[in-house]
Amino acid sequence: MAHRLATDARPDSAPAARFLAANPDFDLIGTPVDARSVPDEEARTELAAVQRVYRVAPRFDAMRTLREQGFSSAAIAGLSWETFAARMAGHLDAEERARCTPGRCGCTPPP
Repeated sequence: MAHRLATDARPDSAPAARFLAANPDFDLIGTPVDARSVPDEEARTELAAVQRVYRVAPRFDAMRTLREQGFSSAAIAGLSWETFAARMAGHLDAEERARCTPGRCGCTPPP
């Protein structure tokens, strides 16, 4: 995922992409994003948000879609599973929605 983000041409990922391009060994999934690991504040803010949403949607395209739709991990946590699934129905296919695990943020799918 770090490689995909590092090469992402979208303007909203520029600080994060620059940081990842300059630090190709940075483990975006396993390393806590803080001032020590990511000194650049803009990159740190973006990478921390990406890291939190990745926990819900552990595939780059799904994570990107959630972020494009304005979802943060906190926004997802405030939704029921049904609301989350309905809001993402036009943006993620059923298989991709099934891979998302909003329960990690407090939004639990029905049994």
